Amino acid sequence: MIELKINGRSVLAEEGETILEVARKNCVEIPALCYLEDLSPWGACRLCMVELKGDIVAACSTQACNGMEVETDSLRVRELRRRIIEMLVSYHKCDVCKRIGKCELEHLARKHGIAVGEWVKEERKDSSSPSIEMDLANGILCGKCVRVCEERQTVGALCVGGRGSWSKVSTAFEMPVSETACVDCGQCSLECPTGAISEKSCEKEVEDALGSGKHMIVQAAPSIRVAIAEEFGFPPGTLSTKKMAAALRRMGFAKVFDTDFGADFTTVEEAHEFLEKLAQRKTPLFTSCCPAWVSFIEKFYPHLIERVSSTKSPMEIFGTLAKTYYAKKMKLDPKQIIVVMIAPCTAKKHEAERKEMKIDGMKAVDFVLTTRELGRMLKRRGIDWNLLPEEEFDSPLGESSGAAAVYGASGGVAEALLRTVSYIAGGDCGMEFQPLRGVNGIKEATVQLMGREARVVVAQTLGNARIILDEFLEGKRSIDLLEVMACPGGCLGGGGQPIPTNKEIRLKRAQALYEQDRLLPVRKAHENPALKRVYWEFLGEQFGKKSKELLHVERKR
Repeated sequence: MIELKINGRSVLAEEGETILEVARKNCVEIPALCYLEDLSPWGACRLCMVELKGDIVAACSTQACNGMEVETDSLRVRELRRRIIEMLVSYHKCDVCKRIGKCELEHLARKHGIAVGEWVKEERKDSSSPSIEMDLANGILCGKCVRVCEERQTVGALCVGGRGSWSKVSTAFEMPVSETACVDCGQCSLECPTGAISEKSCEKEVEDALGSGKHMIVQAAPSIRVAIAEEFGFPPGTLSTKKMAAALRRMGFAKVFDTDFGADFTTVEEAHEFLEKLAQRKTPLFTSCCPAWVSFIEKFYPHLIERVSSTKSPMEIFGTLAKTYYAKKMKLDPKQIIVVMIAPCTAKKHEAERKEMKIDGMKAVDFVLTTRELGRMLKRRGIDWNLLPEEEFDSPLGESSGAAAVYGASGGVAEALLRTVSYIAGGDCGMEFQPLRGVNGIKEATVQLMGREARVVVAQTLGNARIILDEFLEGKRSIDLLEVMACPGGCLGGGGQPIPTNKEIRLKRAQALYEQDRLLPVRKAHENPALKRVYWEFLGEQFGKKSKELLHVERKR
């Protein structure tokens, strides 16, 4: 340990910590727009500068030293910081930005009494991606998006080009985003401190559809219910399942269903698929719920695409059943049904557009709204979250198990799968798999299945997935089942979730999902009575001919 002074107060620090880290541990606020705790120091925004006996240094990239005397709010520091903020907001279009009210730069400007300026830069908009849109002229060169894409995801779709005043964030050769290696994870939009990168909104299209007279169905992903209340000022991890259902009804949806229903089908179908591969010694099987992960495999490891499960994601299974089983049961024309998904993820927007997900030429899911988009729509409609009653999901596509609830957390898909796999295989692996929970980037567990040990590996972020895949290809790691979620914490930290989203917030959301799992009367996917009814009335045998036709896709290089 070392000792230093911050604003005249003695504090202790661990050797190797930066001034910024020590200050935040001791509740001393230092603004920083380019800093992220899991990424390398960048030192670009310079807002975190502090004074060391007359010298001005960046707190995010300067290590604390024994005997150091740090001033974080001296007159000189305040004046320099103010000038930087004035320069940054001089060309920032805060009044029409999607991040208004949640923009870190806007917050700093208002805190320092600085008005936003006029738009003086050329627009550099890119709406080519189905998932995100960029106006990088509105960026501040903090470099967060570049480092998130390169370090956390190892995708490298973004870079900083040019020199001096001509520097700018761009793609290689300034190609459209849709032509790059981008996997649509949206982590860049989640971490962007301004609004230069955001989710590609379909709010207007959904609003128009709600007034079209068509049969409007909405499904909500498991992690939405532990995040949406944050958009209305509630603490992270507030479980709002029933209020969410009430809010969606008041928006005008004819039926409010649960993506967890689709998750139970994904679990059952994938469990059969996994056991078949295990018996044939054709493992590993890679889970297929995360569309950014599937895109990552397609772009960086195409020779491994056949190892990805053929089972559709919960969102697509739900959409498929809505336009087949539900339409038949309710005597509705599938072409008159509009399915809207509320997702924590921007990549789901891309998944909904994929041609292999279509049914008889129709999209299974017509529109995908992120948690942030839903929050904005509810506010525009004047829906008061505090006054909402608690209501249940509609039947028959609203019943689900606790196994589906934990899908939203990293390790949850593998955990749900093991609960059902052990039942089908005639054993009992248990209900909760603690080694697969938590914040570690890579988690592992070994279970007994079919007379042998099965190795289960879980990765959160594509950077960790790359480590596992490379070790597997080099023969350094044995895997039977691999779950990958592109975002930290899984869907809880998805690219479309409320801002801010950090490690502490993700943990609180995860705790709420695990608590919901424990409280539900049915905790295993195969025990869901609604699922059993659909197989009995419509699909027939689990992992049978009709299930494979409707609930699976062919994965080809």
